Formats: sequence, structure tokens, C-alpha cells
Amino acid sequence: RVYGRPARFSEVYRHILSFAHVTLDRVFLLMRKTAGFVVNRTGNQYLKALAASRTGALLVGAHLGSFEAMRVGAATERFPLNIVGHFENARMINALLERLDPQIAARVLHVGRDPISFAMGISERLERGEMVAILADRVGLNDKYVTVDFFGAKADFPTGPFLLASVLKCPVYLVFGLYFAPNRYELFCEPFAERLALPRADRQGAL
Repeated sequence: RVYGRPARFSEVYRHILSFAHVTLDRVFLLMRKTAGFVVNRTGNQYLKALAASRTGALLVGAHLGSFEAMRVGAATERFPLNIVGHFENARMINALLERLDPQIAARVLHVGRDPISFAMGISERLERGEMVAILADRVGLNDKYVTVDFFGAKADFPTGPFLLASVLKCPVYLVFGLYFAPNRYELFCEPFAERLALPRADRQGAL
């Protein structure tokens, strides 16, 4: 869809190879073996300001690049960062990652089946001035979502992260850790909304 034509074999191969590189890099990053990586940061001043003022914030990302690159950076700079996700479908690799870095694993928040206690857990961390990172591009089981036009076709996107931000009345930032072969990661952070207000009259339309 990006190219406006069927993907070539070389493009499919490059896509899978990039995924494999990022997956392998996760192991090295969690073992703090970072000497072989080049990491550039854009917008890091926003995270530093949040940490200094102890302001809780929601960091919204996507299944693009590497969350581990951002998590290791947060640990190095002592940012109070928590990770939210559905981890039932990746138990083996997550068990490995937890063994490699128990400290980071302790800050992982599983969505689970109890939305009330899950939301309360996030609220408590935000009130303590911590950051909560969540991926907002993939619809999970029983997730609320909207269907929109995306690259010339209909696609479903979850609304949960944005509903959560509006209820918790916290600042929202966009974050991405993009991979560039062979060993470079570009980390980006930019403001999205100081407060996410959804009008009652047309909340679904606003989402």
C-alpha cells in the first residue's frame, strides 16, 4: 500500500530482516551491552522536564522500531518509566527478557482481564510523577476501537489509550525508537496534548 503496488521479494525480505535485527538487539540492550550501538535522541528535554518536575505523563508509541531502546535509555537516565502491554502472546520471549533485566521487568504493566484495577494501577503511577508508555496502534482482545481510512483502506485502531488519557487528565507525548541498519536507533519524543479533552456530544467522532 505504501508503494501503490505489490511488494517485491527484496522488500519483504528487508522487512523481515529488520524485524529480526531489532528482536536480537533487544537482548543486547537489556543486557546493557550498548557499546556497539549509536543512539541519537530528539526531544529528550521533554522527558527530563517531566522527571525533574515529577509530572506524570502518558507516552504513546506504536509497533515500530524498538521499545527496548527507549527503556534502556530511561533506565540509564533514571526516568521513572512503566511499560503497558498485552503480553499473553509473547510469553517465551518476555520470560527471557525478564531474566535478562529484572529491574526493567518490574516496571512492566500487564493489561490483564481486570480493567478497573489496571486503570487504578496506572493512575497511582501517574500520581507519583511517573511515566507510563503504551502502544496505541494495535487492537487487542475486547479492546474498544474506531475504524478509519488508512493508506486507502479501512483499518481498526484502539481508542483505549486516548480514553485513558482523557479520564486521567494527564499530559500525552508521542514516542518512537526507530531502527536504522546496521546499529543506529533514533529516539523521538514530542508533545501531543497537555490535556486530552473529548467532547461528550461527539466523543466517538473526536476519537
